[in-house]
Amino acid sequence: MKRSILIPAAVLGLSAPALAQTRPLPQGEIRANGDITFGNALKLGKREGNKTVITPDTLQILGEGSTGVISEMRARARNGTIARSFSDRATDMGRNVRDFGAVCDGVTDNGPAFRAAFAVARVVRYDLEGCASHYRIRTSVTTPAGGSLIGPADGTAVPLGIITDDPIDTFVAGGPQWSITNARIQHDGASGMAINGGFASYGTLSRSAIIGNVAGNTSPLVQTGGSLITVDSNTFTNNRVGAYAFTIYGDGTTASPIVLRVSSNNFGGPGMGLSVGSAGNVKRPEGIYLTNNHCFLTNTCLVVNSALDIRSVGNTWDIGSGNQVVLAAAGEGIDLASFTDDYFSTLNTAVSPAATNVNGVCLQVSGPVSRLTVRSKFAYCGYGIASTDGVSSYLTIGSTFLNIGNIALNLQGVKGVTLSGNTCTSCAYNFILADGAAGGPFVLNDNQWDPAGAIGLTRTNAPKFRFGNGNSGVVLAGYSAGATAVPSTGCYTVAIPHGLAGVPDMGRITLTPGVADGTMSNVTATVAGADGYNISAQVCAAVQAAGVVRVTANASL
Repeated sequence: MKRSILIPAAVLGLSAPALAQTRPLPQGEIRANGDITFGNALKLGKREGNKTVITPDTLQILGEGSTGVISEMRARARNGTIARSFSDRATDMGRNVRDFGAVCDGVTDNGPAFRAAFAVARVVRYDLEGCASHYRIRTSVTTPAGGSLIGPADGTAVPLGIITDDPIDTFVAGGPQWSITNARIQHDGASGMAINGGFASYGTLSRSAIIGNVAGNTSPLVQTGGSLITVDSNTFTNNRVGAYAFTIYGDGTTASPIVLRVSSNNFGGPGMGLSVGSAGNVKRPEGIYLTNNHCFLTNTCLVVNSALDIRSVGNTWDIGSGNQVVLAAAGEGIDLASFTDDYFSTLNTAVSPAATNVNGVCLQVSGPVSRLTVRSKFAYCGYGIASTDGVSSYLTIGSTFLNIGNIALNLQGVKGVTLSGNTCTSCAYNFILADGAAGGPFVLNDNQWDPAGAIGLTRTNAPKFRFGNGNSGVVLAGYSAGATAVPSTGCYTVAIPHGLAGVPDMGRITLTPGVADGTMSNVTATVAGADGYNISAQVCAAVQAAGVVRVTANASL
């Protein structure tokens, strides 16, 4: 059966060779096998059930840039600046700023174009096709609730993107559920931020490059005080000395931002890295998770002013020449802080060959931290962990220390500490531990100290000290009263703290002396007495040059 079809007047480009003369098309028909033809001259397609399949190579709609497959046909949006393919528009799943007049010439203010796009769409994109420069934004763009900005590719891998050199916040989150992905945003203004998240919650910053220049700008590159924020797989290049790359802060006195995840980001430049909480009287953030970030700043990587439950896992805090990570503990203070499998270093790369900065502190505790746990690696630090403020509450430390220029653990005035499972290699000073006037317990257990390194121990609350695996039958191996100078007479009495819950059994005390420094021989140590706090040992040696002897002891009740 054949059915005739009529074709309305249209401009058709046929794939058949050009005709030698003008001729009318034969009458169209649908044949019994479903073929749609114009006589035998042209087959248009095929009818299959209730649908018509048009053969793409047969028909071409003529128009701007329309060649071949329909997905590559191009059209210019009303008020648009470039004709874009249908496939690109389908990929957008949103509106492209070029459809609203955006121009990537590095000169035009594209703020109005971005704002116009967000006025009609929640998902706004920009591309770099044919771009010779950045999209310059000179007036702030506020994203609506649920607004998403999406760049053309991983923003950390492209050389062009969005640039601002005016004293403004480039993007401001105007409501919850904001998102910026695959973007490259450079802020070169004398003030202002690249992204101001405000107190908007449910925010995401992912696979983007955030760059900040102009050293006089002390604003952070990115700031947020909202809850449920995710920042992952970004690169922060902070060239603003005295400014942070990313800041998490509280929102006054009404509520606390909760659950912020910062993961797999890179931080570099001469500026500072992350800041958490406020030094003022505002609510502290709760539930801060820092995971697998890499910080290679030449300044401080992380400062925590206030937080409730901050966890750092698998991060690298490297190169910074001063204080690498600082727990400043101001305002509402810090409670429940932990560093697990992190790497700390203050290696000075400005010298050749690179060497330990002996004045650098890898982890500085300078305020009231209620509970701090550190199980990480410290290498090429001037000081590994330093807590000298006298107000830190309870510290649990079991870490590896390597090539420490000054003191691996400088803990003075702490109210309680457990040192368990530490290893110190090439440490000039293993630890200084001075307890506060109250508090405790102070537990030293199963550590491997550097035998050439010094130890300093001051106890004002001796009954609170516990050495070894328990409170009775305690092993003191590895601990001593510190560096003991042997006088020229060849004998000296030293008090070794035992930490037992009573007076040790005199028959169950074993002393082991060793030469730490100087030229001495025939070194001996004998038990002279014991009380509830110390073992008194007489150390003697044949002295050729005055030096240092260290005495360790095993004792039990």
